[in-house]
Amino acid sequence: MAEIRVKFNIAMVLAVLAAEIVSVVMYTHYSPWYHSLGHRNIIAAIIADCVLVYILKLIKENFWDPKNWEDTAVLSMWLALLYLGYQMPHVVHNTHSFTYFFVHVVHKFAITFVMLFVMERFKRY
Repeated sequence: MAEIRVKFNIAMVLAVLAAEIVSVVMYTHYSPWYHSLGHRNIIAAIIADCVLVYILKLIKENFWDPKNWEDTAVLSMWLALLYLGYQMPHVVHNTHSFTYFFVHVVHKFAITFVMLFVMERFKRY
């Protein structure tokens, strides 16, 4: 049988916290895309952030380890574009839905960038 070992370090925990801070800032009650904090389940969000941080850790270890913020931005952009390519045909029906969806793509870019940046800066702790 296959064995799966999941290890979290301080950098990964800080990356989850930073991503949640970005998400809370992007989804305040006064956001122009009309989302509020009540539309997010915090437990599900933290579990999803943990999974995402672990996947990003595997990408960093096995495929591409961004060393500076430009590399981090490029990797985050490609991952956000991957999300855009998968989800856009299912949710975009007109210009209003495209604008609403584009905010989600920017959110995915932002949390991916913050997670990768924090994991790189705090990897020695």
